[in-house]
Amino acid sequence: MLTTTNPFKKYYGPNYLYACAYGFCEGPVLWRGHFNSTGAEPAVNLSITGGRGFAGSVWLNDVFLGAAYGNSSNNDINVIVETTNDTYVFPPDALAPGPNVITVLHDNMGMEEANANQFTEWLKTPRGIQGYFLLNSSSQPTWKVQGKLGGFQDFPDRIRGIMNEGGFFGDRAGWHLPGFDDSSWNTTTLSTGLPTAGVRYFRTTFNLDVPGGYDVKMSFNFPPYGQGTYRVFLYVNGWNMGRYVANLGPQNRFPVPAGILDYNGANTVVLAVWATSDDGANITSFELTVDSVFQGGTGPVASNNPLWQARDSV
Repeated sequence: MLTTTNPFKKYYGPNYLYACAYGFCEGPVLWRGHFNSTGAEPAVNLSITGGRGFAGSVWLNDVFLGAAYGNSSNNDINVIVETTNDTYVFPPDALAPGPNVITVLHDNMGMEEANANQFTEWLKTPRGIQGYFLLNSSSQPTWKVQGKLGGFQDFPDRIRGIMNEGGFFGDRAGWHLPGFDDSSWNTTTLSTGLPTAGVRYFRTTFNLDVPGGYDVKMSFNFPPYGQGTYRVFLYVNGWNMGRYVANLGPQNRFPVPAGILDYNGANTVVLAVWATSDDGANITSFELTVDSVFQGGTGPVASNNPLWQARDSV
C-alpha cells in the first residue's frame, strides 16, 4: 500500500504497513518481510507502533533478533511510549543465500487519539510498522500481513464480538474455544512456560459445583508484575477476559463472572503465552481463587459459550 488516508505519515520505507488499513484493527498482528540477500545486509531498522505499553518480537528467518517495548526499558514503568525505533543486527550466518524473511509480531494496545500536527481534529494513531529500512540493500522487503481471522468485518465469532480474538495462529484456529480437540497435544505443566521467544497455548478444563443461594466472586490470579517480559491472553470458556503484561502490570487479578464461568459444570481455560524475548516465559503461579462469598445471589445465570467449530480458513 503506497498511500494512506491516515494523516500520520510513515517515517520511511516504500509502503504503508498500517495494520488497520489491511483490516486488522484488533489484537496481535504478524508481518513477514521478504527479500533476496546479497550477503551484504547487516541489519534492518524498524519503527514499530502498537500503543502505550505495547510489545513486539523480531526474527530473521528462524533466528530471534530482539524485542521492542512500548516503554523506555523493560523495568521502567514510568515512561511509556507508543512507537519504538531500533536497528536489529543480523547475527553471523543468519542470512540465507537468496530468499530471507523478516518476521515482526506486535500487539495492539488500543487505538489512541492524537493530534496530527497541523490537523485540528483528534485522529486515530496508526498501529503497525511506521518505518522500515534494510541496511546496505538496493531494494527493500516486500511485506505480507496476517491478523485476526476475518479482520474487522468477517470474523467468525459473532457472539463474543469483534475484540475477542487476535492474530495468533491459535486464535485463528479456535484453540481458545471450549470443545476444541486437544487430545493430540502434549500433557505438561504451566510452569514449563517457554524457554525462548515465541507463542505457546496451554489448555485445561475443570468442573465447578457452587451451591445455590450464594453470591460467589472468583478471579484468576497471575504472579505480581515485574517477574519477566512475557504476556498472557486469558480465555475463559472462549471469552478473552484480559491481558497480563508481566513487565508492566499493574493488573494480575482478573475477575470472571458467572455466565462466563459455568458455576455448575465444565469450564475451559486457555492461556496464550507470548514470550516477547529470549528470556522466555516463566509462569511461577496461576490459580483460581474465591474472593468473597455472600448469602443471597441472583439465582441461576444463563451461559452463552459457543463451542469450537471447524473454520474454513486459518
